[in-house]
Amino acid sequence: MPLSIAIIFIFVVSIFLSVLKEKNRKLRRLISENDYLHKIIDSANEGIYVTDVRRKFIIWNEASQRISGYSKEDVMGRYCFDNILDHTDENGKNLCHDHCLLVKSMNDRKSYGPEVLYLKHRNGCKIPVEIMTGPIFDMEGNVIGGVETFRDITERLEKERLTVEKKQLEVVIALAGAAAHELRQPLQAIIALLSLMRNDLSDNSEIKGYLDDIEKSCYRINNIIKKMGTITDYKIKDYAGNIKILDIDKSSDILP
Repeated sequence: MPLSIAIIFIFVVSIFLSVLKEKNRKLRRLISENDYLHKIIDSANEGIYVTDVRRKFIIWNEASQRISGYSKEDVMGRYCFDNILDHTDENGKNLCHDHCLLVKSMNDRKSYGPEVLYLKHRNGCKIPVEIMTGPIFDMEGNVIGGVETFRDITERLEKERLTVEKKQLEVVIALAGAAAHELRQPLQAIIALLSLMRNDLSDNSEIKGYLDDIEKSCYRINNIIKKMGTITDYKIKDYAGNIKILDIDKSSDILP
C-alpha cells in the first residue's frame, strides 16, 4: 500500500473513531440523564405514568405502584384502557373508553384537572384520586404521548366529611338547645294547668282519663326536650317518604 494511501486511511479511521467516541459519550450522557429523570419521577409522592399516543404505558413510577397496587411489570407494555386502573366517576360510570381525560389532553393539546375520580386497586377496592393530565410534545411540536399524575385523597375526603359532620352537629346543637329552651316553659305551664283541671273536676272519670293521656304526652314531650338539650352527636334515621331526620335518641347522651 502506498504511503499516501495509508496516511489517508489512518486519517479517515481516526476521524471515524473520534466521531464514534463522541457519539458514545453523548449516548452515555443521555442514558445518565434518562436514569436521573427516572429517579426524580420515582421520588415523587404523586403517582405518575406516561403513555404513548396509543395509550401504551411507557413510564410507571413507584408512587403509582404504591397507590394502585400494580407493579411496573404488571402495566409496562399494556394499555391504560385495559381496565387496569378502571377509572370511574362518583356514580360508577367507566371513563376509560369514552371519557378518558388523558385522551382529551392529547387530542386538545392542553392540560386538564385537577378532577376527582376513582381508580380500581389491584385488590379490587375503589380509591378516590385527584388527577391531572397533559400532552407530551416532541421537538417539532407533535403530540407523542400523555402524562397523568394522581394522588390518593382518601384521607382528605374523610377529613372533609368529618368537618361537614362537625358543622352539622354545631347547627343541630344550637337549634336543639334553643328549641328546648323555648318549649320547656310553656310545657311546664300546660302540665301545671292539667293538674289544676284534674283537681277541679268532680268524679268525671272520662274527662280525667283524657287529662291523664294529655299529661302522659306532655311528659313524653318533656323527655324529648331533655334529650334535645343533651345532643352530643349527629345521627339520622329514615322517616316517611324517604326523608332523613335527626335520631334524637342516638344523638343524645341520655339513654332511651
